[in-house]
Amino acid sequence: MFSKNIIILVLAFTFYLFSFNNGRCQVTSIPTIYLTSDTVAVGDEVCLGFGLRNSERIQQISFSLIWDPNILRFSSTEGYLEGYDLNSSDFGTSLIEEGTLTFAKSFDPFVVTTQDTILFSICFLVEDGQASSTIVEFSHIPTEIIVADDRFIPVGFNRENGTISIESNQSSLLIVNSIETQGPVCFGGSDGSVVVEVKGGINPLDFKWSDGSTSLVRNDLSAGIYSLTIEDVAGNRIDTTLVIQGPEPIVVSASIMDVNRNQNGSIQLHIIGGLPPYIINWDDGATTEFLENLETGTYFVTVTDDMGCTVDTSYHVEMEGIIGVNFLTPNGDGRNDSLIFGLNNRSASLSIFNRWGNVVYQNTNYQEDWTGLDQNSNQLPDGVYYYVLQLGDEMIKSSITLIR
Repeated sequence: MFSKNIIILVLAFTFYLFSFNNGRCQVTSIPTIYLTSDTVAVGDEVCLGFGLRNSERIQQISFSLIWDPNILRFSSTEGYLEGYDLNSSDFGTSLIEEGTLTFAKSFDPFVVTTQDTILFSICFLVEDGQASSTIVEFSHIPTEIIVADDRFIPVGFNRENGTISIESNQSSLLIVNSIETQGPVCFGGSDGSVVVEVKGGINPLDFKWSDGSTSLVRNDLSAGIYSLTIEDVAGNRIDTTLVIQGPEPIVVSASIMDVNRNQNGSIQLHIIGGLPPYIINWDDGATTEFLENLETGTYFVTVTDDMGCTVDTSYHVEMEGIIGVNFLTPNGDGRNDSLIFGLNNRSASLSIFNRWGNVVYQNTNYQEDWTGLDQNSNQLPDGVYYYVLQLGDEMIKSSITLIR
């Protein structure tokens, strides 16, 4: 909780006061308003009291007040002079967020007879305890006020700059003012960032992260939980924990239909996580989630989400349902007359070897039509032969007995 430590500062500048003497305007007195400065802390309310000493025929006052809005925040105004109705409408506050305030007021002529008369005060909250001092500037702008008649004589003044000393002390609260985090772009990445803003405390401040870093600005973070300890030179300490959120991983799975005697193979991708939409690139140039008419083999794919994050994976299509053939009887009875595997028009190559390992038949586009003939279409003698069936990247080896 911030303290409500109100300090009245009577500001020193000189008003030039004018009055009529036999129809002529002349300077009658030069009153002085003085400034006293004090040490304040973050959270204190500082009130600047505007006062006069022994002045006569005061009719009009106008000036501007300029300050650093990063250190002081305007809070309120208050009038003290009875019968002269000083209120908020006399203070131009449209630019207070930028550190500027104007005051303009015309009076029926009045006389100040006390030693120090406070007309009004302008109050601020101290928001930054790390600055050693800040300047509050008084400017004679606006310099003119439209008056109702000749009796209203402008009152000007020579300005002096007033300095409010703001020194951090034990009552200056050390606070984490803001934390801005940004998670890594991709799952598993280390480009997350955090910016921590601290106010108050007594310099120098010491920063220690749980991973050993000592900076309030980080650009090398993975998703996870991080602890930060901030301590000032007086031993005041803050421990805070923050979470760097990461994106969901891209997860790719697939439904695979292996090659069999009735159909070619297929792959259907299923993708979740990351940030859709996804871009799909297969090694054969395809860009869809569904591939069909596949032969046996391994198929590689890269999936990229809308953030540019990628996942590389592969899937293998196998052969299933190949008919095991042990003998061939090409006698025209319609049974086992040709060597049939159930390829279903899939591309395959077939090589037949005799028992001495010599190739007697070879076809790189086998159509399941071998009937026991050699490469020159001559009948081979009965006996045991060996075949190699190459289907995609899958090789099937076995023996077959030829009987006529």
